[in-house]
Amino acid sequence: MKQLIAFLIFISVANNYLVGQELFPLHEPASNIPKGVFGIRATSEHTVELDQFRNQFTGKLMYGILKNWEIEAQAEYSNHHGNALPVNLINHTHNGSLTNYYATQKVYGIPYPYLFSGFYFYSKYRFLSLDDEGSHLRASLFAEYSTTNVAHDEAEPNLEGDTGGEGGGLVVTYLYQKFAISLTSGVIIPGTYHDIKYDKTHSPGVFYTNLSYGKAIHYDLSLGYLLYPKTYGSYSDLNINVYAEFEGKSYDSAIIHQNGGPVEAKTSTLKKGNYIDFYPSIQFIFNSNTRIDATMGFSLYNKSYTHFYPMVLLGVQRYIFMHAPISKPKTPKTL
Repeated sequence: MKQLIAFLIFISVANNYLVGQELFPLHEPASNIPKGVFGIRATSEHTVELDQFRNQFTGKLMYGILKNWEIEAQAEYSNHHGNALPVNLINHTHNGSLTNYYATQKVYGIPYPYLFSGFYFYSKYRFLSLDDEGSHLRASLFAEYSTTNVAHDEAEPNLEGDTGGEGGGLVVTYLYQKFAISLTSGVIIPGTYHDIKYDKTHSPGVFYTNLSYGKAIHYDLSLGYLLYPKTYGSYSDLNINVYAEFEGKSYDSAIIHQNGGPVEAKTSTLKKGNYIDFYPSIQFIFNSNTRIDATMGFSLYNKSYTHFYPMVLLGVQRYIFMHAPISKPKTPKTL
């Protein structure tokens, strides 16, 4: 009887969330963590910017409040930004008696210290579940909020480590046997970074800069396929999944004010833009509650100015079940 109960719990959890091929490394699926289940995730991102290694480390806690409602909280730590905006971001020229301020070209390869970026919060509510034998279709609404307040000097917003603000959108996921496809679309409404610089050599001596980042829409496509095993014999079976994820974003220009007056942006990093990145991944899942992801990102169309390419991402995640399976089921489960 104990083995049967454990197996039923495993099947219930798997049907609600732990279908391996839709545990996308970059984007949330429409499925939810089951009620009462915790998830802990640690990730790292790595790029090389000229001769500087740029790294970001995050820790995330997830929890299933209800069977169709999940919440997440994340903290970020990186060396992507300095303690203030670069000194050459706002410059000036003289035209007769007039002083023209403008944003100059961004300088790359500046060494930055590791700084705590802020907290990121995410909530997802599943409103549609259509299940069939060997397939399901699910749709969820999500909302996100970031307390990040760092000296980000590009127009592109990113709530997970670069800019504060809020956002939301829709995610739809379809699973058929060993293949999963998911579409995510949403908006980002970033906040404003406030900077103060003191310069005794120029009047007025104190420069107040407000940098408002561009509003954005993002459109993401995730594909996943279960390579191994062909059939499940136990909850402890190793899963090997491969993914192809596409991350697209379109964003407006940044709005800059210094001492109350507008500043003209002459650098492409502060103007509106759009791009699509491609991220292939491989994933290993152990005992149905521990996963390891390895991902590499490349530019597919245009590029993001917030990072160099390629980008390497590594992740480890573990689920904590209130009633974990304790033994091998007698009846194998076939996908």
